[in-house]
Amino acid sequence: MVCIPQKEKKAQWLSFSCILSGILLMGISSMLDYRVIFQLISVVLVAAGIQLLVRFVLSDYRYIIDDRDDGTAELFVYQKQGKRDVLVCRISLSSVVEMFTRGTKKAEVKARYNYTQNLGAVGHCLVFDDGDKCVEVIIEPDAQFIDAINARIGVGEGDFGFMM
Repeated sequence: MVCIPQKEKKAQWLSFSCILSGILLMGISSMLDYRVIFQLISVVLVAAGIQLLVRFVLSDYRYIIDDRDDGTAELFVYQKQGKRDVLVCRISLSSVVEMFTRGTKKAEVKARYNYTQNLGAVGHCLVFDDGDKCVEVIIEPDAQFIDAINARIGVGEGDFGFMM
């Protein structure tokens, strides 16, 4: 089963406005008092715009559930940037402790990985034990994919927890 989240335009507009504001502020900073402060602000705006561009606009995520022959299911998370398609996360769903909507609970975890497609998205958190630490992975699936994950949580004997 495959789930590809739909992209929203919020990150595109925010990235574009940060980069454009930074460039314009840099251009007019020479005519202002305290030009160094305005130049620093413009550099921060451009850097924030580039970060938003790379993280949310140019990245596409794809979630795949793979049912193995032994009854265990695995969740694969792929990140695509341009032509490069990379497996960024692999989880055995038998090791998942709980799944909940982001913002409804606060889990005590050692590591948190966010694989959401959209800026400010309401994702779902998968919390699982990876040996001696508790790890949380945030994804942005649709309702049908959530039901498929819930049906496979704790089923089978996984040979691993979380792999990056």
